[in-house]
Amino acid sequence: HRNNKRPFFGDVKKALDRMTGDIKVMRDYFEGLVPQMPSLKKNIEKDFEILATIHELMSVAAGFSVSDAEDFILVLQKRVRDVGITKHIVGDLWHLVAPTEERYVWELVESMEEQLMAIAPVDDALALEVNDRSYVKGLRLDEMAVKLYVKSRRNRPIKATAVESIVKNWRTTWSAGAEEGNDEE
Repeated sequence: HRNNKRPFFGDVKKALDRMTGDIKVMRDYFEGLVPQMPSLKKNIEKDFEILATIHELMSVAAGFSVSDAEDFILVLQKRVRDVGITKHIVGDLWHLVAPTEERYVWELVESMEEQLMAIAPVDDALALEVNDRSYVKGLRLDEMAVKLYVKSRRNRPIKATAVESIVKNWRTTWSAGAEEGNDEE
């Protein structure tokens, strides 16, 4: 979507309502499996939190929610753990539903940078997670986002060096997994 004036969706409210329904259907399905697999319950909360966060950010961008975007940007940052990727994700969510406000949200996230770093500082824990048994290559939100941003040709209201910085950080973080033989593409 490269239109900087109109939202991606013809009817943003209808699209957000459908997303709500889709999230509910998926969540109900997995919650139905909990009696057979009780350990699944903790993963459902963790994994659906990100979907709810993305949906709420889009609702805020579209003007359908009175929530503070800052609160949900912080939640997203806790999961992504990279300020540059968080900026891109939030910017893209705004671009989908309120493209004329995208620059505003980039500036908002930039103004929160110190706070974002404080709640999820860059450390070696993320690189160590790559070697964790539960890690499935290609299924991390931050990993998938960076791959999309590297391929994307969409103009964003940022300096070109921001993407280069994200790619450099990503390669450094994920190179630990590749060195351990987890590089199976």
